[in-house]
Amino acid sequence: MQEAFARLIVRWDRVSQYDLSGAWIRSVTVRLSVRSRQRTRRFELLSDDVLVHEASPLATSANGQEDDRITVAHALGELSAMQRAVGVLHHLDGIDVGEVARTLRVRLGTVKTHLFRSRQHLAHALAEDPTSV
Repeated sequence: MQEAFARLIVRWDRVSQYDLSGAWIRSVTVRLSVRSRQRTRRFELLSDDVLVHEASPLATSANGQEDDRITVAHALGELSAMQRAVGVLHHLDGIDVGEVARTLRVRLGTVKTHLFRSRQHLAHALAEDPTSV
């Protein structure tokens, strides 16, 4: 977020003239986040510690909430960066698919495809009985 706002300050004269200046800051934030995650993944792949699971002590807890959060985190981690981005913007931020497409500078069909695939993957990964999905 700080990097996105730093870029906003430098370009304020131009961005302040936009009808949807909030969309500009959202798109910059999402793109920076996706690029950062891609760089981190590349680094992790080069590391010997890729398979270290930080949350494993929580998996043995008495209540299942930690187990559930770990399962959801793993399922989300298996999504592509674009699938996570469109899912977060649409489902968590409540932005309609057309605005998501404009924010990410992709076609509407691309957003719908990534939403469908991410929902399908999450439904399968989080199902009690994976054969029921």
